[in-house]
Amino acid sequence: MYRRVQAPMLCRAGGLEVFAEYHHGGQSAHVRAYSDEQYKKGQLIEIELMSKDEPLVMRGKVRFVDRLAGDHPARYDIGFDVLPLSKDDLDRLNLVLV
Repeated sequence: MYRRVQAPMLCRAGGLEVFAEYHHGGQSAHVRAYSDEQYKKGQLIEIELMSKDEPLVMRGKVRFVDRLAGDHPARYDIGFDVLPLSKDDLDRLNLVLV
C-alpha cells in the first residue's frame, strides 16, 4: 500500500551516484505524493522531505505515475518505493503519512 505524504517535499532526478551510499539495513517504505512534474516509471530519484526538525533525505524509485484530471490542483499522482531507512528515519517518515 502506498501511503500519501502530507508534508512539503522536493524531488529531483538522481542517477546511480545518488544510490551509491545508502543505509543497507532498516525497512523500505512505499509512499505517494502529488506532483506537477512527470516522472518516468523506474526513474531513480532523491526525495527531500521537509519537517519541523531537519529535512529527511530519502532515495527511491518511481513505481507508478497517474495523470490526474484537469480540475485537480496537481498534474500527477506519483508512487515511490523508498530504499531502506534507519528506524529513526522511518519513524519520522511515518509521522507525515496518511
